[in-house]
Amino acid sequence: MRLNPFKAIRFGQQHWNSGILTSLHNPYGPARVSNTERIMEFIRLQVSNGAAKIDVTSSLYVIKSNVGTREITLIIGEIEYDDRMIFCQTEEAHSEKLDTYRRIFEKYKMQVNPILTFYKDARSAEEIAGRVVTGSPDTMITVDGANYRLWKISSPADIAYIKNEMASVKKLYVSDGNHRFLMFNKRPHKLNAGIMVAITDIDSVVLKSFHRVIMGPLQSNWTERLSHNFIVRPITEQAKDILLSRAPGSTFTSHTPDREILFVLNTMDVYGITPKHSDSTIPIYDVVMEDIIRDALGIAEDRVFSIPGNLDITDSCKIFDLYDGGTAVVFVPNVRMANFLRIVDSGWKLPPTSTWIEPKIIDGFLIRHFPSSHNLTRA
Repeated sequence: MRLNPFKAIRFGQQHWNSGILTSLHNPYGPARVSNTERIMEFIRLQVSNGAAKIDVTSSLYVIKSNVGTREITLIIGEIEYDDRMIFCQTEEAHSEKLDTYRRIFEKYKMQVNPILTFYKDARSAEEIAGRVVTGSPDTMITVDGANYRLWKISSPADIAYIKNEMASVKKLYVSDGNHRFLMFNKRPHKLNAGIMVAITDIDSVVLKSFHRVIMGPLQSNWTERLSHNFIVRPITEQAKDILLSRAPGSTFTSHTPDREILFVLNTMDVYGITPKHSDSTIPIYDVVMEDIIRDALGIAEDRVFSIPGNLDITDSCKIFDLYDGGTAVVFVPNVRMANFLRIVDSGWKLPPTSTWIEPKIIDGFLIRHFPSSHNLTRA
């Protein structure tokens, strides 16, 4: 893999501390492309008035971020496509969403978030970065409980060391940014520079599922309709209290059978749903969207919203507050990495919005501009 330094556009520490940038991010609401365009428009205005500056020297970057109690290391650079590099697109793309991303890119010529990727055939990102990261970070912010620390790596010797370590990577899995990856990969003309990617190792990745919110009423016989192909069991009050609490070990995977889906009504009644004929080769999110929501309950796709996997059953009340008119939240068990790799390495792709993979980086922390503009203020 050929990882190259680039000149990133960055905001100063004061802009993050003042809350100007952090106010743009809503980690709990629906993931809509329109929010990306709103952020890009804001960044373009900030760049034009000199609030954001482009680095003078081409650099690699290291970001350390926490996922819960874990600290994750990401190495950020730019990658050009070549025949020696295998990119694994992990999810199918919505054509409408892909077209929207293309339109936004043509308008702003910016990449406001790296495509997040991971590998499994080299030393850990933490071990590699540990050789070059020294002193205090260049930028340090906290957004929605997540801490981000960034170091700019501009020493030629340090850049050469990282590039040499990354050269052994032959395959990158796209963990977040499948639409942006596909947009850059399928462009009819070449970019003036490579795309910005954030890279970490497989052991640093936290793999979760997207959950679903069902809007509008359920039919009165919904449990009967499900019971033809699923075991539907009401969760007892005692177990429900544990699940809905913030008590240690309260995640549903600790208290429910493997592959059991939790169905939480806006009345806070909870049901466990398990396929009667469980096939471990079928991803559980296929079961949720196809067998449960569409076929058994007869709910149209426009009544279903995807919600991030960093939310869990303990956030049920918050979710119903955010999604006015929601009648049920379907919580999907986390994806097993072995199953994920088996699917992707076989050349298949997961359905859209199947997996929520951490770590994430907030939009605007590092910005890549295409092509380089001479009127940007340099730092």
